[in-house]
Amino acid sequence: MPMNIGAIRLSSPISDSDFQQAYARANLSRQRKIDAYLHQEDKERSLVGDMLIRLMLFRHFGYVSLKVPFTADRFGKPYVEGQSGMHFNISHAGDWIVCAVDSSPIGIDVELIRAIDMAIAHHYFSDVEQESLKAVPPENRLSYFFDLWTLKESYIKAIGKGLNEPLRLFTMDLSVNEIKLISTKKKDAAWNFRQYEIDPAYKLSICATNDSFPNKVTEVVWEELLAFYMEER
Repeated sequence: MPMNIGAIRLSSPISDSDFQQAYARANLSRQRKIDAYLHQEDKERSLVGDMLIRLMLFRHFGYVSLKVPFTADRFGKPYVEGQSGMHFNISHAGDWIVCAVDSSPIGIDVELIRAIDMAIAHHYFSDVEQESLKAVPPENRLSYFFDLWTLKESYIKAIGKGLNEPLRLFTMDLSVNEIKLISTKKKDAAWNFRQYEIDPAYKLSICATNDSFPNKVTEVVWEELLAFYMEER
């Protein structure tokens, strides 16, 4: 069964009435997280991220409970307590919030392509990746950097260890049509990767043990998401 990948673009602020309606429906744990943010933009991302996760879980598993808070393990990876076969991951950058759900471990990362100091590649990319980055024509180098970055981040998020797993210890090989993970760990052979284009200004990568990827990312509009969240179940 293919995994489900959803995305929503928040190119403008949510109206105060919509925000207050959805906030009132969120569980206490989510409300406290929202309240901890100083800026309204961050409050909206926190709320909409929660809404998107629950919509995608409902579409994939037929499961939804607004009152059940998500729990995080010791590495910070969120999960639904008591639901071992229910996996999800979320990411946001710029205008986009994206979420992937599946019955096996999964990771997703989205990044806005922006000017960066390429010297940071020395700290986060393997020697092989650094050499492959240098080999890319200068006009394509920034795009390639974010290909590598989002693929590596999606893997880190899928295994659920965050930055406890040094990024330089494994290599993403993009030299052939199939994206490959080169690692000394035998279990890493089980991971599969896919990239999607949701916006020319962004990079989006997925890492999963399931190799049944959907053909496209499902874009959700705010009105649809709000209607789902407000519906009594």
